[in-house]
Amino acid sequence: MSNLNDLIPANSGWLLGSADGINNSGQIVGTGTIQDPERNYPVHAFLLTPVLEPTSVPEPSIILGSLTASAFIVLGKKSKQQDKAKGIV
Repeated sequence: MSNLNDLIPANSGWLLGSADGINNSGQIVGTGTIQDPERNYPVHAFLLTPVLEPTSVPEPSIILGSLTASAFIVLGKKSKQQDKAKGIV
């Protein structure tokens, strides 16, 4: 279990009190208070939406090199199979 207050910016002004639901996208709904003495700490609903960390994307040259190597392996195997079929060993 995690304290949701640790997942939001410390200076947000929110004190999350309860988490009441979560959906398949990871969004969490609940209630909390906005820490504002002038507003008498009213209770509000909140919706937290997860922010996904960017994933690393391989360089195009790496992808091209992998595809090229795969093509040579497949073509090499086909060539050997054709040679066997022709009786060339």
